[in-house]
Amino acid sequence: YNFDLHCNMTDVEHVEDVVQSDWFINELQNGQFNAILFLAHMDVQDPLVYVLLNATRSIVGHDMPIQFITGHTHYRGFEILDEYATSFEAGRYLDTIGFVSFPVQKQNTTVDVMDHRNDTANNTNATTQFQHVFLDANIDALKATLGVDDLTTASGSALSSLIKETRQDLGLNDVIACSPQHFHLEHDLDEKDSLLGLYLSDVVLRSWFAYNMSRVLIQATGSFRYDLFEGNVTMDDAIAVAPFTDAIYQVSQLTSGSDILQAFSNMTETINMTLDGRVVQYREYAMTGTIHPDLYYDLYTQGFSVPLIQGKLANVTGNFSLFSPVLQYHEDGTEITVSSLWLDFMEKYWSCDDSSRVAVTNRWLFVLFSVSACVVFFGYRYFSHKRHHGQTRRGYDNAVAITEDEDMII
Repeated sequence: YNFDLHCNMTDVEHVEDVVQSDWFINELQNGQFNAILFLAHMDVQDPLVYVLLNATRSIVGHDMPIQFITGHTHYRGFEILDEYATSFEAGRYLDTIGFVSFPVQKQNTTVDVMDHRNDTANNTNATTQFQHVFLDANIDALKATLGVDDLTTASGSALSSLIKETRQDLGLNDVIACSPQHFHLEHDLDEKDSLLGLYLSDVVLRSWFAYNMSRVLIQATGSFRYDLFEGNVTMDDAIAVAPFTDAIYQVSQLTSGSDILQAFSNMTETINMTLDGRVVQYREYAMTGTIHPDLYYDLYTQGFSVPLIQGKLANVTGNFSLFSPVLQYHEDGTEITVSSLWLDFMEKYWSCDDSSRVAVTNRWLFVLFSVSACVVFFGYRYFSHKRHHGQTRRGYDNAVAITEDEDMII
């Protein structure tokens, strides 16, 4: 895709320019091929996919089979682009093994290399000839797919042992915290079990900012990569959730809320996207707290987003004398990173010992509540009985006097 945040040692050519370049046009005009496969690091339905498709169609015609293998957005997706073109994206982080098959063109006729999948020999379009399968990347799924009982090899077993030993040496199996519930990566921040919501409201606003509402963090949601499950949290779990040691910077000071809202509202809006056949809510960036237009804030973000955040803010304020980013540090002098914020929060609030004490405390509170309820209940019965026998006459007379007050409504 048209990546703009690359380092100075690399060049990224925009897709719109590439499709007009001589080498691209010459290859499509003079190359010998009966199908075209694009490997594209972009969403399965990215507009640039259609830029590539339309430019290619203008040269090779409408019935040349074209298959896109895409990525970048980290979900399972399949899209029919036209009668002879589809786009396919196979999950993320090796959670999926994707399989695709597509037809080839022969003697000016598109034919399927897997004819047994078609109902008729002349049925030649994307709905029947382009096949795809998403395979879960685990041993049981692979054994079932291959129809075998065992996938064990000597080399595989040796590699597994080495991985286990390395994990142990690195402390990845060490339990560092206890999570009170399952927090979901895909759930929007307004949901109680949202991982993003937990990060913004607790990890940052509560643990780091100490509820100082004049400090605001805006961060890319792509910083997080996995769910956080209930129970023991290992170092490996924490790294899986936030694998990037991206440092945190202050990027502005005393910025008006109106400028922040104008600069970043579009970036933090919720959009609907299809994920594994489900419609989920997604936002590219998210901010802590609630921004009030008339107040002023100090703004923070992760190092990866510093140029983008400061650029958008400058476009609104008109002040291109950028605030020099200030690296943030913990009290012990170490850099504050996205990962370290999680670890610091877990150490403060999710101690497994604390969780045990909370559980015990909750049980005792339940007992005390039950006892108190019994006391109140039987006490009420007792005094009601006494009042019935005239032993609380003075209290009764007072009650009557009160209710007879014309201003009292019962």
